[in-house]
Amino acid sequence: MKKFGIILLVFFIVSISNSNAQVISKEDSLKLKDSFYYFNGLLPGAIVSIVSNGNEIYYRNFGLANNDTKEKISRNHFFNISLMGRMYTAMAILKLEEMNKLSLDESLTDIFPDFPKYGENITVKNLLSHTSGLVNYDPLKISTNKELLKYLYIQDSLTFQPGSQWSYSNSDFPILASIIEVKSKMAYQKFLKKHIFKNLKISKKQFFDEFKAELLVSGHNEKSWNYTVVNDAYSKIYGEKGIFLTIDDLLKTENAIFYNKNNPVENYNKSFEKFKTINAIEINFGLGWYIVPQDKENTEKTIYWIGGKDHGMQTVIVHFPVEKLSVILIINRDHMYTNIVKMAVDIGKLVIE
Repeated sequence: MKKFGIILLVFFIVSISNSNAQVISKEDSLKLKDSFYYFNGLLPGAIVSIVSNGNEIYYRNFGLANNDTKEKISRNHFFNISLMGRMYTAMAILKLEEMNKLSLDESLTDIFPDFPKYGENITVKNLLSHTSGLVNYDPLKISTNKELLKYLYIQDSLTFQPGSQWSYSNSDFPILASIIEVKSKMAYQKFLKKHIFKNLKISKKQFFDEFKAELLVSGHNEKSWNYTVVNDAYSKIYGEKGIFLTIDDLLKTENAIFYNKNNPVENYNKSFEKFKTINAIEINFGLGWYIVPQDKENTEKTIYWIGGKDHGMQTVIVHFPVEKLSVILIINRDHMYTNIVKMAVDIGKLVIE
C-alpha cells in the first residue's frame, strides 16, 4: 500500500512524457514504469496542471469525480480546494490593509474589545503566520465561526507565547474571517466576491450552498483500497476551507499571485517573507504559505506551497520561484499513504531537470 504515492507519481510522469516529450525525458518517465498498471481510470482520480512563466504547459484529468455515479472528472468540475482557502483569506486581509481599514499589528483585543486578556498580544500577523498560540477547536463540537469565537472567549490561556514559535492552529484563519467581517462590515463571502474573486475574474460561484451536486467533484475516503464517497455535511466554518473552484480558477489565481495578472492585492508578495519570531528566529512560513528548501541537498533554492486535506480531497499548489514553475495537484481520494506535496515537488523537479 505504501507504493500508492509512487504509483500516482508514475501516472503523471508517463502522461506528461506522452503528451509533452519536450518537457520530460523518456528516461525519467520510465523510472517507475513497473507500477503504472494500477491506473485504469475506474477509481477516484486527480487533476494536474503545470504552469511555466504563467502559461499552462501541461494539463491532465483522470479518474472518477464520483465513485457511486461513475461520473468522470472534467476540467469544468468544481472541487473543494481545502486548505488552499487560506490564500484567499490572506488576500482579503491584505486588501483591508491596503484600504487602510486594518493593520497587521492590531491585536485581537483591539478588534474584539471583549476578547479575553490573553488576546492582547496576538496580532493579525500572528494569525496569518500560525504563530498565535491559539488552541485548536474540535470540528465535531464547533460548527460555525460564531461558535468558535465564543469558544475562544471562554479560554484563559494559550499553547505558547504569541510570536515565539510556529504551530498550526485550525482556529487562526477562521478568526481572520471574522476579523474581515468586523473590519469590512460585510459577510466574509460577500467581501471575497466583491474585492477578490471579481478582480481575479474567476467563476461566479465559490461556496458550497451555491452549487448543484452534479457540478462538484466528490471527495472519497479509502479503506482497504475501497473508496467511499464522503457524504457528510461540509463544515460551516470558513476562513481556511469552504471554497469551491475549478482548475481554471486556480490558474488565474496562480497568475495573479506570481505574475501580477489581475491581482486584487498590490502587496501580496509579503506572503512569501519568512516570519521571524520574537527571538529573531526565522521560520519556514510566511502568510499562509510554507517557504521551504527544494530538498536536503539543495537548500539554496526554495519552494512555496499551500494546501491540505478536507472531506476526502487533497489539494496543493507548489511554486518554484527561481524557475517560475508551478504544479497544481488535486486528488479526490484521501489515501493515508499519499504525500501530495512530495508528489507535486517531484513532478516539478522532473520538468525542471
